[in-house]
Amino acid sequence: MSTVGRLAAIGRRRFGVCGGPTLAREVGAGGGCTARSCADRYTSRPAHHALQALYALLRLHLNFLRPVRKLLSKQRVGAKILKRYDAAQTPYQRLLATNVLTPAARAALEQQFLALNPAALAAAIQHRLERLWSLADRRPLGGAPRP
Repeated sequence: MSTVGRLAAIGRRRFGVCGGPTLAREVGAGGGCTARSCADRYTSRPAHHALQALYALLRLHLNFLRPVRKLLSKQRVGAKILKRYDAAQTPYQRLLATNVLTPAARAALEQQFLALNPAALAAAIQHRLERLWSLADRRPLGGAPRP
């Protein structure tokens, strides 16, 4: 199940702080989530919807614009491990290279790719992040309001 699907299943339950998707964990903006480092929580419906909108934009960014080098092989040479990678490609490019898509699906993906504006997408992601941060519930972990 996708992250957005898991969030939709959660409903009004509290999510964030190590038990569920937080921005630092899902987007990769940190080295994990601990109770002390992730005091911000997203408990409201508007925060839930803002997170869903952010994930939709990040999906486009990661699948169409962010190249990834895939590990081809690892070989141990003494105490070192020699890793070989293929050329960096986006998931979209890798999918097109497999030739498993129908012509209609290929055309739909190509149309979606050509409609993307990287600068506008980055600005929209930044806007959604700012909106999400403004919706964070910044109460301490115990639930009592801060002084």
